[in-house]
Amino acid sequence: MLKLENVKAGYGSIEVLHGISLEVSEGEIVTVIGANGAGKTTTLSAISGLIPLRGGKIVTLGICQVPEGRRIFSRLTVHENLKLGAFRVRDKKKCAQTYETLLDFFPILRERLNQPAGLLSGGEQQMLAIARGLMSQPKMLLLDEPSLGLAPKLVASIFDYLVKINRSGMTILLVEQNARLALEVASRAYVIETGNILMKGPAQELLHSDKVKKAYLGE
Repeated sequence: MLKLENVKAGYGSIEVLHGISLEVSEGEIVTVIGANGAGKTTTLSAISGLIPLRGGKIVTLGICQVPEGRRIFSRLTVHENLKLGAFRVRDKKKCAQTYETLLDFFPILRERLNQPAGLLSGGEQQMLAIARGLMSQPKMLLLDEPSLGLAPKLVASIFDYLVKINRSGMTILLVEQNARLALEVASRAYVIETGNILMKGPAQELLHSDKVKKAYLGE
């Protein structure tokens, strides 16, 4: 569903990714963890085509990215934000079904449909950003730091939703600085450091790795 082979990318004269390879199979939650500046967001930008490749190859199928910081349209209502997520969907009947399914999944959004999105709490805005992405009916969801700026209780709630979304059949690539939570929900994981894949393997295996504990879990 997604495969990166020796991908190099960067900004201007600076190369950020130095030949990384990773893959995500259908039905998985795969996470990429690492410190700030390690190349996590650049990886997603390369996958989404927001920055050009300087080398390597990316094979993708039906992806949608939920960006860091949510980037909802704060002056538009919740309803309008959701409809914008489906602007490329031609099947109006299917679009309406997806809309109702997502409101059932995120009932707080149904209660806020006519409110400006900027008035939502941080957790509600993140739910809206995820729902807006799902309105495009992708085969895979790319998530960039969904826990950013949220209180711990809200972070746990968002991650619970991600697990439920995955169980409904959605494949997820999760980029996240909260390494512990990411590893707890993922099936496989990659550790990126200074633009290189440092470690990879089953998420539970990395969760109990002494090296990962010391570097990313504060143990």
